[in-house]
Amino acid sequence: MRKRDYVMIVIGLLCLATISCNSVIDSITPVKVPNASLQYLNIELDGWMNLVEARELRDEIIIRHRNNQRDYLRTAEDDKMYFNDAMIIQENIKQTEEWQAMIIGDESHPFSILGIMAGLFPGLAVGGVFIKRPTDLTKQEVEVIVSKRLQEGK
Repeated sequence: MRKRDYVMIVIGLLCLATISCNSVIDSITPVKVPNASLQYLNIELDGWMNLVEARELRDEIIIRHRNNQRDYLRTAEDDKMYFNDAMIIQENIKQTEEWQAMIIGDESHPFSILGIMAGLFPGLAVGGVFIKRPTDLTKQEVEVIVSKRLQEGK
């Protein structure tokens, strides 16, 4: 064999040793795993694993995170859709306020239906003052109550 063949064999052996040694070393190198990492995946462990397992755990954490984010985005999209459906009430409120302004009147509707009816029927506008309600007191009842209070005060 020539010298060149020996050099190639040595280089090949070094490459093989480096590649295989890396995987062997990774499988026996301990890694302390934080509790947060284990809790994120709902895994129980004594706290130590080898480097190969730690890398697999990291990949699982990344996958879980990506799946969770996708689920959160879907939930947010669903919530936005339900919110938009529910906010249809805003249009109903606006229509009702416009209707109320037309009936009762406001700055944008100076001529309201009640205002027009009050002008047409003045008795309706003023008559409400003279209608006796069940809780109203007569003039005689007021005088009796006032005289009693005045006598109690002396």
